[in-house]
Amino acid sequence: MIELKVSNNSLNLTTFIVFMSPPTPKLSIPSKTYTLAWQTKTAFSGVTVNFSWDTTYNVVWSQPGDHLKIGTICDTHAESKYMSNPNSAKILKNKMNRLIQTRYIEATSSQSIPVEINGLNSTSLSFHQDLSAYNFLPLSEGPKGTITTNCGDDVPSSQTTSAATAAGLGVGLSGYGAFLVDAQPNLQCSWTISELTYYLAYGEFKTGEIIDPAKINSKIIVNFDGVNKREAVLDKKNKIILL
Repeated sequence: MIELKVSNNSLNLTTFIVFMSPPTPKLSIPSKTYTLAWQTKTAFSGVTVNFSWDTTYNVVWSQPGDHLKIGTICDTHAESKYMSNPNSAKILKNKMNRLIQTRYIEATSSQSIPVEINGLNSTSLSFHQDLSAYNFLPLSEGPKGTITTNCGDDVPSSQTTSAATAAGLGVGLSGYGAFLVDAQPNLQCSWTISELTYYLAYGEFKTGEIIDPAKINSKIIVNFDGVNKREAVLDKKNKIILL
C-alpha cells in the first residue's frame, strides 16, 4: 500500500488532488488522451488528509452524460458487478429492462475491472444500442506488460454522437480511473505500462474530472524513491512542500 499524507496549513479551505502523467497509448485511430483527477480530498485549514492506494491496474469506461472535455466529470470509481462474467450481457440486459420498466435510468454509467499486467489484461467495449448501454466483454490475455482497451463495431463515436451517449475508455489504478480516450467504433488501444509519475496539487477539483495538467500551477512531483509513505504540507504562503 502506498500512502501520501497532506496537511493544510494554509488559511483556506481547499481540495487536494493526486493525478499522474499519462502514458502514450498506441492507437489504431487518432484520439486525444484525457487525464483525470485521480483522487481528491477536501480539507479545511488545519486538517490533514490521507491518500492511499495499491498498484492494481484496472480498465475503465465512463458515460458521463456529456462529451469528453476539460471539466467533464467521469465517475469511474465504483467497481463493476459484472467482472469477467460470461453472462454479463444477459445480466446487463435484465437489469436495464428493470430500470426501463420503472422509468429510471442513471444519468451517468461506468465500469471498472481489475486487470493483471502479465495475465488477463485485454478487453473490448460493447454498446447495446437497444438499451443505450455500454459493457466490457470478459477479460482475455493480451501482450505482457500492456493493457488493451478496444472498442467493438457497435460503439458510437464519442465526439459525434449525442452528449448523453458519449463515452470514454481507458485505464486506472487502485479502482480509480486515471486516463481516457474517446470511444470510437473499431478502436484498438494498447497502453504500455511503465513507472508512473505522481503529482500533488490543490484547487477546485472533483474526483474523475478531466483536467489540463499544464494549467495547474500548484502541482509538484511526488517521488517515492523506494519508500511507500510520503508527507506534504500546504503552507501559509499557499505553497506545497514535500517533507
